[in-house]
Amino acid sequence: MTSNQIDLIHDFYQKDFEKNSDFLISNFEQTAIEIDQRWLDIIKEFDRKNIQIRLVIFGEAPLSFEKYFYNKPGLFLYGLTQHYNITNDQLISYMIQRGLLLFDLYKYALTSEFYKKHHKHFIDNNYIEKKLKLIEAKFDQNTKFIFRYKMLVNRKLYEIGAFKEYQDRFLMIDQKPTTLFEKERPKQVLRDLLKNYV
Repeated sequence: MTSNQIDLIHDFYQKDFEKNSDFLISNFEQTAIEIDQRWLDIIKEFDRKNIQIRLVIFGEAPLSFEKYFYNKPGLFLYGLTQHYNITNDQLISYMIQRGLLLFDLYKYALTSEFYKKHHKHFIDNNYIEKKLKLIEAKFDQNTKFIFRYKMLVNRKLYEIGAFKEYQDRFLMIDQKPTTLFEKERPKQVLRDLLKNYV
């Protein structure tokens, strides 16, 4: 974590930092390591079962390790449980079997409110590129990318250097990368797009 990033976090979480700034920074770092390790465990599941990745769903960042999707799905992809008519407890294994992978774009477990204000300072091209290189062997010619949130499309994250070689993989509507859900409330998936890949 850079000194600039630490300053931004310090300003945003000022009251908490007054208590113990060193602990908070080390906590963010440790949480990032734990989340990445859990994600790698999921990649190993794809490898173990010899399953190709068919659809990569780009999210923002989890709120904590405990609330990370691959530990506790929550309502983050609730529309998929409805689409497949399954329970939340079944969602992770069901996604793996169907070749769906969640891929968070921001390394640190910070709130959406924080990223809304400071996302430009925390998008790490090298971090994303490294994660993509770890999984691209599991891609085939039909593997596609989609964003979870419209705000990620609005930030034009698909234009960053890490995605330079993958532009043809983004699912598009009106010549622009699209999102998994047609509507957020209620969460309705883009069924016409999903039926081709899941």
